[in-house]
Amino acid sequence: MNLISNGNNGSEIASTDYWDSDYAKKGLMYASANSGVLRLLVPANQEHALSEMRTEKKVTVEKSIVQRGALDIVFQDGTKSPFCVTMDRRQFYGIPKRGAWGFSVWTQKGKQIEFDCQVKSTGN
Repeated sequence: MNLISNGNNGSEIASTDYWDSDYAKKGLMYASANSGVLRLLVPANQEHALSEMRTEKKVTVEKSIVQRGALDIVFQDGTKSPFCVTMDRRQFYGIPKRGAWGFSVWTQKGKQIEFDCQVKSTGN
């Protein structure tokens, strides 16, 4: 797939070509890290997931238990089966290092949600 270009304003996304990319057309989410924030870009055909994401309290990023070599973005709600997005490493621009991060969810309409995020293990 093609490389995604983001114009950044600190942790905010000022511009991106993701919305017209192969990733978005195929319904694949994309994540980029900048200024201490991991930003998750959600294509229009996956926006239904926002309602599930909004019920959560915080986010963790960890080695996937679903797919080898991938990362799970887990929307922690205190239950044994939280909402999770499993993403191939190629869907990340900048794998975040272990520790505390900000986390935001973006659609083509702009930033939708913000959380605290803990990156546990990315296998790096």
